[in-house]
Amino acid sequence: MKIKYLVPNFFTACSLISGVFALKYALGEEYIVAGWLIAVSIICDGMDGKLARILNASSRFGRYFDTISDFFAFGIVPATLVYKTVMHQYNLWGIIIVIFYILCGAFRLTRFMRETSSSQKKNPFTGLPIPAAAGVTAALILFFYYIWAEITIPGLFIFILPVISCLMISQIRYDAIDKNNFPFNKNIIIPGLVMSIILAYKFHFIIFFIGNLIYLFYGLFKHYRSA
Repeated sequence: MKIKYLVPNFFTACSLISGVFALKYALGEEYIVAGWLIAVSIICDGMDGKLARILNASSRFGRYFDTISDFFAFGIVPATLVYKTVMHQYNLWGIIIVIFYILCGAFRLTRFMRETSSSQKKNPFTGLPIPAAAGVTAALILFFYYIWAEITIPGLFIFILPVISCLMISQIRYDAIDKNNFPFNKNIIIPGLVMSIILAYKFHFIIFFIGNLIYLFYGLFKHYRSA
């Protein structure tokens, strides 16, 4: 195997390992640590795809490895985290909603694999990408725990988790965010990044929360504007 193929697979492995530790901390009721480890998995997942394209190191093995990693880190782990923090309160309904999230994530990844197996085109994604779904879930939990140290509005998750799940299997198109396809005016990217870095020093959880919500609602806005 050429060395260049090891680079993206290394970041895929990092995403998976971060997910394993996130699961450990979620089961240990250290929910803030678990939430941030999901964020680390998201970053690593973004890096593996970007490096695979830069190095021209895409492979069938890499796609399968990435899919397995994504299912665990962005399907099983967020589902466990949200169940441990809030959904266990709803007994059978909580279990059903969490399982629905996992099944939608599996469907989303399977559809993505089918689409990419016949095309190298990256954009746009059909349905909310599963890393984004995990990001919204983790960011919302982090927001509550940083502000109130508990989930003060548990009923919100009864609504938002099924919505996120349905968005994953929907036909709504979501653009990938990169330098060639950024969904906002490029003139605000640098000032926005500078402001984000400044705010992230103290309000990092708010930046993570807002960033995920912007991506979620941007796809919806773009879809209904073009309808």
